[in-house]
Amino acid sequence: MPVGVQKTLVTAAENREELEKVISHYSGESDSLKLKAAYFLIENMRYHFTYKGKSLESFNTIFDRIEQREKQTPFVGNIHFPLIDSWADSIMRINGIPHPGTLKKEFDHRIISAEVLIENIDCAFAAWEFPWARHLTFQEFCEYILPYRFQDEPVESWRSVYMEKFKWLIDSMGNSRDPVKACSIINNDIKKWFRFNEGFKVYPSAIGPLNLLRAKMGRCLDQAGIANFAMRAMGIPVAHEVIPQWGDRSMGHDFSAVLDTNGKFIDFLGGELSPGKNEIRNKASKIFEQHFSVQNQSLLQFDDGLSTVLGRPFGSDATSLFCVTTDLSIPKVKKYPASNVFLAVFDDTRWVPVFGAKENKDKYLFEKMGREIVYLPCSIVDNSLSPLSDPVYIDKSGKIHFITLNQTTQTVRLERKYPLTKIKQWWMTLMGKGRFEGANRSDFSDRETIFIIPDTIALKYHISKVDKSKDYRYVRYLFPDSCFGSLGEISFFCNQSAVPIKGSPIKSAKVNNEDLVIAFDGKWDKFIHTPLKDDYDREWIGLAFDQSKYITHVGYSPRNDGNNIEKGMEYELYYWDGKWVTLGKQRAITDYLMVKKVPGNALLLLRNLTAGKEERIFLYENGKQIWF
Repeated sequence: MPVGVQKTLVTAAENREELEKVISHYSGESDSLKLKAAYFLIENMRYHFTYKGKSLESFNTIFDRIEQREKQTPFVGNIHFPLIDSWADSIMRINGIPHPGTLKKEFDHRIISAEVLIENIDCAFAAWEFPWARHLTFQEFCEYILPYRFQDEPVESWRSVYMEKFKWLIDSMGNSRDPVKACSIINNDIKKWFRFNEGFKVYPSAIGPLNLLRAKMGRCLDQAGIANFAMRAMGIPVAHEVIPQWGDRSMGHDFSAVLDTNGKFIDFLGGELSPGKNEIRNKASKIFEQHFSVQNQSLLQFDDGLSTVLGRPFGSDATSLFCVTTDLSIPKVKKYPASNVFLAVFDDTRWVPVFGAKENKDKYLFEKMGREIVYLPCSIVDNSLSPLSDPVYIDKSGKIHFITLNQTTQTVRLERKYPLTKIKQWWMTLMGKGRFEGANRSDFSDRETIFIIPDTIALKYHISKVDKSKDYRYVRYLFPDSCFGSLGEISFFCNQSAVPIKGSPIKSAKVNNEDLVIAFDGKWDKFIHTPLKDDYDREWIGLAFDQSKYITHVGYSPRNDGNNIEKGMEYELYYWDGKWVTLGKQRAITDYLMVKKVPGNALLLLRNLTAGKEERIFLYENGKQIWF
């Protein structure tokens, strides 16, 4: 019996008998591989856990509600589900937020039953018999088919349920032995019924396999989860890939990769992007393939926060499989061993360690780092980061630049505190060709077009002069076609310098009452965006006045991120010099800031002290903000 298995048995406490039942069950079989598979799972399971606690148990009742509603009226759309959010808020108000820090960890070797483990092993071996799985070595089978869990979800009996759900794959494959084709077929099916729901970001772990089938939704972590369970149940070798922390924004990402017959991983996103079509949409500093077996013993010593961003003990470095990378070296500082030296990236509020160093003579070596990212070499002293050099930028070609202050100063003009991502550039187009009309009859039969919004507009509040000022009793905004009803705010003026005119809100039949409120609430952080792009085609929102009003200007704001400089809000600019150093506070008097005596070649950070959360580091060169 392997030493690792013996260690698990010793620490299994009262559950040792269950594990010994599994070993005994397979010891008498002629198939010695099943015993080896049991040893593989038992040896590594003592490092895996799930969460338990009253707040989590209460939150899990949401899956019952979703399932019941789904049977009556299936949810449509993606990303935002206000009804589910309201259920979650209600549950958490009463029972608390199920945060990992308040929950108990239950380690697998102390709770898993022999029945669940035996069923998992037998079903996994049955799946290995499918034609598209027979090329796998035993080690590949152990890592990409055999595991009974995906990440930190509850331990459940799930394989037979998923095998029954996807058994049609056998006929769909015909004579093909291609695991990539099998993966694509199942993923195309999942696309039809699984939805992305960012509201589950409050969930403290991966959603369990049975609740995934009930809810039919989750975050990117759960997209990887549903793909994992579905593919492995049908003998398709799939790995879970994790970007713990993006290099150019907050948070990270999860996706999957299928192992082809040539030993190459092809990435995909469960229920969304098929193999070969996946996109890594931001800058990945590190990508780790998550295994069931422990890959890095040293990470077992760290608390959850640090080990999570460094890949967890189960992660192996897969960055170069999916991104172009560069090896980075910096001079060694004698008092800091390589084991306590890391590269950190900025996550919008703080520096976060993402990878550890190796010693290479008189240098620290960081292998295979993602490009177009600013890194901060640092050590960890008393749970705080201690910088070891200036920040380092790896450019697109792989060239390394140290961001070092020079002796010059400059005046900078700042218009935003966060870069315009691709999706936000798309938001800028969604009100294009939206039309404002005025009328003196309530049915708008005498309507006149008074202003048409340009094709692309900045993500801020605009006030524009109408084509011809005139008296109207009724005014309205008509949504352009295929725009998802996207709208932040509209208003009407008798004089550009005056406050918007008040009136009675009116709308066409298909517009929701809550959207009518949002259009005139004066809040930039609330917006209209319908589930389907044509929901508000030929629909409108407007105002009725008690008496005619002389309309001179219209106001409008697209769905926006609140990251433009906004008049009246207070900001503070910082530069990096071993720490963030303030350049003073300033209240905006227009839609940009002018800041004097800014150090040359400084890494900068602009914070809004009035509102907002998103912030990014940048340089200021040739009159422009260069974002990282």
